[in-house]
Amino acid sequence: MPKTFTDADFGTAVLRSKLPVLVDFWAPWCGPCKMLTPVLAALETEYAGRLVIGKLDIDENQKTADAYHVTSIPYLVVFVGGKPVAAIEGAVPRKALATMIDKALAAKPAKALTGARKSKKSTAPPRKKSK
Repeated sequence: MPKTFTDADFGTAVLRSKLPVLVDFWAPWCGPCKMLTPVLAALETEYAGRLVIGKLDIDENQKTADAYHVTSIPYLVVFVGGKPVAAIEGAVPRKALATMIDKALAAKPAKALTGARKSKKSTAPPRKKSK
């Protein structure tokens, strides 16, 4: 089962994690978010020991959602070395999500995605729309 992240532990659990982290920005009322639950559970098994997978409820953790400019959900972001290196929006197929994860894991740890949007507190990667 994916971990649950909050505003209070995001810095420690995600930004300071020794392993890369996939964060699913979601909400309980979001149908497409619920569709991703079994996909994330399967990916958690597949990437065990190489990637931490967790969810952040944007309704209860608005500070972090705002910091990463989350305006549509589901919004999935891979953080490597505390930096967002890949992101995708929407209930995408498992294969598309696995491809994004593989590319992110192959990236250099401290290099953030180029073209990322900047805020005062953080950098969020550009969004990819699902097809």
